[in-house]
Amino acid sequence: MDKVLFDWLKVLDERELKIVWGYAVGMRRKEIANSLGYSTKWIKLKHDKAITKIICHIAKV
Repeated sequence: MDKVLFDWLKVLDERELKIVWGYAVGMRRKEIANSLGYSTKWIKLKHDKAITKIICHIAKV
């Protein structure tokens, strides 16, 4: 079970992982954007894409 839960980490690239992790620990979109140097709109799009990747990966398993 642990393998399934943490295997999705390999699906994301480094930026996507930072965005998803930022949301998970309660950071605001503006804080995440400032830490990565991107716009909040870009962060939102990347977050949605990353979540889709995670869901598709877990659905395959």
